[in-house]
Amino acid sequence: MNEKETNIIVSRIEKWYNRLPGMFVEDRQSLTAEYCWSKEPIPFAKRTEKQYKSITKGRSWGKEWDSAWFHLKGKVKKEWTKKIIVADLDFSGEGLVYDPKGNEIQGITNASIWDPNFVRTRVILPTTCINKNNVEIWVEAAANSLFGIFVDPDPEQDNPKRHGSFDAIVETIDIGVFRKDIWDLHLDARILYGLIERLDKKSVRRARIIDSMNSPISKKFPTTLTSIFSIINGMLSIRAFLFKSLKEFPSFIIIPLIFTLLSLASFLILFFSSFLSISGSLKKSRLDFFSLYFKKASSILIGRMEPSSISLSR
Repeated sequence: MNEKETNIIVSRIEKWYNRLPGMFVEDRQSLTAEYCWSKEPIPFAKRTEKQYKSITKGRSWGKEWDSAWFHLKGKVKKEWTKKIIVADLDFSGEGLVYDPKGNEIQGITNASIWDPNFVRTRVILPTTCINKNNVEIWVEAAANSLFGIFVDPDPEQDNPKRHGSFDAIVETIDIGVFRKDIWDLHLDARILYGLIERLDKKSVRRARIIDSMNSPISKKFPTTLTSIFSIINGMLSIRAFLFKSLKEFPSFIIIPLIFTLLSLASFLILFFSSFLSISGSLKKSRLDFFSLYFKKASSILIGRMEPSSISLSR
């Protein structure tokens, strides 16, 4: 496979990987929402003292440093019985999710300092939020990001937003079924895709990862989920298998033992080869082969070579 073909396949894997987050929540249903705006935060006990009005997706609810309480309601489908039900909530800023009794469930935010793709918007709903197939959620939201509001580094003196700005919008207010299997698949695929990006382009391990990930994604996703899992788990377990096997023994025991065994094997090969009635060139080729084999085996065991260059039966 030449470089051009490899780049096409890697681009294909990237597109498949980027589609996975959209599959985390299945059978989405929009929640109805009401909210009350306030300049200062209001405690949970006093949230009902304000007047609420309805709001839908895409509507703005506040500006920089504003606060608001959201009251969300919805229905749970009968088909969702015994499944993980989640709410996907994004109010542009930060928030804290409560059940109707005032118990904090989880904080939410649509940004991260580690990676732009890491967001915390999905909330697994406890039974306290569900009563006879009726869902009720309360959210206290704040119109600011992790580090405050957006500031122009060099604003004009007459710019009305020179002290910063933030437009809080209702992005997502959905509930649905959480696909933990696809979530797990995404985490594993993230590791492998990261290795594709960072390993040397001539690496054997990189080539194997590309080939393994490309093979199942050409088929229909639902029918090959198990196949994809088995391939990815196999790729991830090779290095872990070697590392675990070596880690169980102290280094001061395992390293001398390895070189003792390799030395003994080399001695036996040299000893028995002297009794073989073969030509000198054939004898030399055999010795070269075994010498190369044990050199590679030694390199693998002491960590100088990628474990992916040998095959392990599981």
